[in-house]
Amino acid sequence: MRILLEALLFIFILISSPAFAEQMLVQYDFDYENLDVGPDTFHIFQYAGTVSLSQKFFLNGNRSLHIKDVASSGDFSEMQGYFPQVNQGVLYFHFALMTPEPQEEFNVALAGDGHFFLRKDGLGFWLKNENSILTHYTNKKPQELFRMEPYIWYVFDVQYDVDEGLYNLIISDEYGREYVRLEKQINASNEPGASLNKYSFIGDLKDQSNVEYYIDEIRVGFSEEKEILDFVAPGRRKFFVDIWNDYHQKLYGKLQCLAAFTVEDFGIDPYELQIFSLKFIQELVEADSNFDFKKFNKLVGEHQELVFIASWLEGCRDLENEKWDKAIAHFIALTKSKPKSLIYQISLALAYSGKSDFDKVDKIIAQERWKWPDDLRWNIILAMLATRKYNFNDIEKNVIYEATLIPDELQHPVLKVLFEKKFNQSIFQQLEKLYPEEWKGYFEKVIESEQYYFALLWQNYFQYARDYAHKMVRNLKVLGIESIKWMEWEADAAFFQGDYLSAKEAYLKVVEFDPEQKSSYLKLADIYYVMDDKIKEKEVREKFYGYLMDGR
Repeated sequence: MRILLEALLFIFILISSPAFAEQMLVQYDFDYENLDVGPDTFHIFQYAGTVSLSQKFFLNGNRSLHIKDVASSGDFSEMQGYFPQVNQGVLYFHFALMTPEPQEEFNVALAGDGHFFLRKDGLGFWLKNENSILTHYTNKKPQELFRMEPYIWYVFDVQYDVDEGLYNLIISDEYGREYVRLEKQINASNEPGASLNKYSFIGDLKDQSNVEYYIDEIRVGFSEEKEILDFVAPGRRKFFVDIWNDYHQKLYGKLQCLAAFTVEDFGIDPYELQIFSLKFIQELVEADSNFDFKKFNKLVGEHQELVFIASWLEGCRDLENEKWDKAIAHFIALTKSKPKSLIYQISLALAYSGKSDFDKVDKIIAQERWKWPDDLRWNIILAMLATRKYNFNDIEKNVIYEATLIPDELQHPVLKVLFEKKFNQSIFQQLEKLYPEEWKGYFEKVIESEQYYFALLWQNYFQYARDYAHKMVRNLKVLGIESIKWMEWEADAAFFQGDYLSAKEAYLKVVEFDPEQKSSYLKLADIYYVMDDKIKEKEVREKFYGYLMDGR
């Protein structure tokens, strides 16, 4: 068995490749190329300020990106762009910038999953202009570069070594005059090996800036060949149904561990994580049925986190081989050692389901639910667990029966809150305080309804899943509850069926009832795209990711 720990790759030293062919990940001149917003391209934030295309100033071509911020507006203006995660090698970041108002603050940055903070996988490269003085942050400290002049185009070239956490910086102007040439600068967060996957052009976050500046020629290039999926629709490389189907293809009919996405999945503090020997990591990542865990444990010695992960891998192998007791023993030990780990807890639930010990499964699910907000993997987990729990021999009868289990007890305020509100830690704390003896039992009933729905989807019983969600919506409405999530799930089932017209109408009802239900906007955009309505697709997608106005 080969367990791929994709989420760990970005924090470890990986096998380096001799290839050195620069590959363009991002390229915007703001002239005629595709400028669609989306999860794989960029996100526009504009409130009192604006982010727009401009023909007023540009370095090359005939347009640039114009960012204008407004002080004391309560918000900010930003272009935040995305590229495939870079875990090793050399990244190139190039852009040109001009401002008529260098006395106002603005910021430019590269970052990873830790977002724009000075921490692991956070800020890698950070420029800040304030009172006309341009600074860069190196080793978590600001260093002045030079005084900016108005109406001068400055050209920035960053050569960023991800493995070493160092970068070279060259800044020149439109006339070829060089202002800065720095080599081997420690990255902003002083974190070698930290990943990168986004960039940002923004005013300030203190809401004190009235900056106005222009960006042109954005380039992000990678030093090695990197597989990049083609776009299936503007701004995104996969529809949500495609992501579900990918999981389905890998996991259907099996009981096995889910892939980890981040080190936090293992309960590991990224600040304390060390970079380990390449030999250790190769043995871990390339683990298969012949992997010698005793040898590995000896190799890693004092590095206890890797011992835990190695034990998890062995437990996952036992899980797939239906050695339930052995898997349970591994996972119980791990949950005691790392109680904050998401993956260890859920792996234990999967192992208990293998033994058909669903009481213990339900307790774990109730305990862990709030920790997985907006994570598709949670729906996959529910589907895998429920598929083993429910009898689908008389499915039509079961759908009707299961959809009528909850409503008789919905007068209880706990259930109303759980159906009306999105799950988060605050809600769970309130419920536990108000109903210490009852809340978990009632919550398990809510989870059961979700499990049954996702089990139907997992079995490709799309019509039954749709019927079940419809019955839940109807029964809850009788009790005065407009359940947005069940309305959306009914639409999802129609989407899976290929009934795009019905799915469209259902998603429209969701966003009409709750304009803040962002996930439905994205799914609605997918629907419009497959229905070949590119105008509506763009309109809906931009409700989530913003849009570039065509300024002058």
